[in-house]
Amino acid sequence: MKFLIILNIKLGKQKGEKIKKRIQQHLEKKHIKAEIWFWEYPTQIDWLLEKAKNQNFDVIIAGGGDGTVHHIGTRLIGTSIILGILPLGSGNGIANHFGIPPSISQAIDVFNHHEVISIDTGLVNGKPFIGFFSIGLDACVIHTLANQKRGFWQYLKTAISIYFGYQPEWVKWENGKEKSSSELLVLAVVNTSQYGNGVKIAPEAVAQDEKFNLVTLSPIQFWQIPSLILRAFNGTITQFKGYNHYVIQKSLNIYRLNTPDFQKGKAQADGEAIFLPSEIKVEIIPSSLKLLVPANLNKILTH
Repeated sequence: MKFLIILNIKLGKQKGEKIKKRIQQHLEKKHIKAEIWFWEYPTQIDWLLEKAKNQNFDVIIAGGGDGTVHHIGTRLIGTSIILGILPLGSGNGIANHFGIPPSISQAIDVFNHHEVISIDTGLVNGKPFIGFFSIGLDACVIHTLANQKRGFWQYLKTAISIYFGYQPEWVKWENGKEKSSSELLVLAVVNTSQYGNGVKIAPEAVAQDEKFNLVTLSPIQFWQIPSLILRAFNGTITQFKGYNHYVIQKSLNIYRLNTPDFQKGKAQADGEAIFLPSEIKVEIIPSSLKLLVPANLNKILTH
């Protein structure tokens, strides 16, 4: 296989060159040949991928966090090119779901000891996503932290700060014959099990079953936050009062009915801030993206 690694250097080219050198050292030790290119702005990615297609790369490795996986992976949907992940971000939720190790050395091992699977992806108002999409408090956190250095504590600090001035909005959704209308803190459509940093928003999610998980969280009191965080980490969030879970078979319609100005239009897809109108449609694209994963993936996902 012919490998290309595309590295995110939004935090600076100097840091990017250091990471590139480390990656090259590990590639040489494991006798793997791969080219390494940089990207800094999303507008560069289309040009880089066109260049990669002309050079007949079989596998394109997204070197970065969920945002990098999103920007590169969504452009490979429906193509024969395989997406790989080198998790270098703060959360790495998509990589974590598929058991891709967090260390550079172990992640590169996957290049030699891998299998290729086809996973489902989604569309939200025609915009593609891979792991998750949401509106609500968490989307506002993503917007606030856009273009900033992230990490679990930064997410938590920002979420708590926003929480005190946040107004839950009335959301109506239609999932086939299933319908609901209620005040919500978060509504998420999930293909992979976690947001990142080990926070499992939908522990039972499977990215190859042609189904998505719809997760809703009702407004909570401040004193409930520690319990919510604990359950999100230990995989028991489904037992938290106010958490609800549904299965999406084909598509989902969402209507935001009384969105306050601070939250208006804000949403997130794979950890990237996006803006959407008050009427939203989510669709499933079955088996639409080829993904390079560890050879023992089934063992990882069942433990």
